[in-house]
Amino acid sequence: RTGDLVRWGSDGQLQYMGRADEQVKVRGYRIELGEVRAALSELDGVEHAAVIAREDLAGEKRLVGYVTGAADPADIRARLGRRLPTYMVPSAVVVLDALPLTVNGKLDTRALPAPEYQDADRYRAPVSAIEEILAGIYAQVLGVERVGVDDSFFDLGGDSLSAMRVIAAVNTTLSKGISVRALFEAPTVAELAPRLGGGADRPSRVLAGPRPAAVPLSFGQSRLWFIDQLQGPSPMYNMPAALRIRGRLDVPALSAALVDVVARHESLRTVFTVSEGIPHQVVIPAERAAVGGDVIDAAGWSPARIEEAMHAEASYQFDLGSEIPIQTKLFRLGDDEHVLVAVVHHIAADGWSLTPLVRDLGVAYASRCA
Repeated sequence: RTGDLVRWGSDGQLQYMGRADEQVKVRGYRIELGEVRAALSELDGVEHAAVIAREDLAGEKRLVGYVTGAADPADIRARLGRRLPTYMVPSAVVVLDALPLTVNGKLDTRALPAPEYQDADRYRAPVSAIEEILAGIYAQVLGVERVGVDDSFFDLGGDSLSAMRVIAAVNTTLSKGISVRALFEAPTVAELAPRLGGGADRPSRVLAGPRPAAVPLSFGQSRLWFIDQLQGPSPMYNMPAALRIRGRLDVPALSAALVDVVARHESLRTVFTVSEGIPHQVVIPAERAAVGGDVIDAAGWSPARIEEAMHAEASYQFDLGSEIPIQTKLFRLGDDEHVLVAVVHHIAADGWSLTPLVRDLGVAYASRCA
């Protein structure tokens, strides 16, 4: 067996479909791209097909299908949903005039265009406060720029896992108790808003309550904690960031600003302890949170050595049970040139969090220097 997937064409010739051993991992599921591609190719109206895993704007890896022919993308996903498990259905399907090929006749994956999850001509803006909140939650979870009230959550690339994230955010933000089934039954903002009292001018205020003694983990945190326990500490879920700072730097003020940021964001000073076999979140007091911040004198280092040192910091292995999920280190390249390396574990933040954190650090540093 060669591992190649082929099919008989209408002209009696064998058509190469790809490899059967192209396995990817998407949201915890191991998926054979060849199997999805074969199912896609068997659909009426599809002439040629390709399937790849690519990251969306939020950094989440998703399946994307590419086809040639006269088939409708929404219809393709609906028909695939009746043949394949939900996690194997591409989040988006793109119709092309022809699949891009290399000079050797192989699929040129780098030339495949990124999917567009919304149609600007059909965009209808939210009107009520509830619709605005729902559209914002959809956009944040799915990593798209904007969401219209008529855009289906699943046509935008949503799946069962991201649906649970949406419902958790909706219930937390609006103090509701709707189920995931509601999103499957009413996948657009316009359909879901009435189930949440969408006609109201504004949602009821969310009031802070006392923190329970044992704070449970969210769904996403539970998944990352379980992986950490199963495989051991790993840099796989690290989110590193390096900030080059030119000009005079007040190092004590920067160190104090880092503490200020960690004090403001409780998720950055949370450890995950286990009681009777159940993990819980424990927020460490700000004054006890060790954020690192050591200063490394790298003046005179070669670029290769600096890059190697930064890579080592980015590969830091967190002990989630005893260490807060952020570590920083400052490299001094010269009197007026520094690089701040910060590493945050994904259990405490996501890709959307990095920009606000950098902004907060800038504000805190300016305040400390004033």
